[in-house]
Amino acid sequence: MTTNDSIQKIKAAEEKAASVREGAVSAAKALVVDASSSAEKRFADESAKAAEEKKAAIAALTAEAERRISEECKDADFEAERLTNRANRHMQTAVRYIVREITEKCR
Repeated sequence: MTTNDSIQKIKAAEEKAASVREGAVSAAKALVVDASSSAEKRFADESAKAAEEKKAAIAALTAEAERRISEECKDADFEAERLTNRANRHMQTAVRYIVREITEKCR
């Protein structure tokens, strides 16, 4: 009877081991699913954050470029005004010179 008793105990231990093994496998699968879900959420969050940072960087670069363009336009307008004033000051002298040259060539 001891042999029969031992066999029963071994079978019970095997059944218990199989049950523990199934529970461990199920728990491991649940952990993998949770980890995968967490990783996907973290990836989505980081992707969104990177996209926002990219937009902010582009906006900052655009603002700086527009500021520089505005400064260059102001400088160009100032230079054009200066050259216009200079040309206006010398216009009469230039016209007299041209008329004198034409008059001399026509003589």
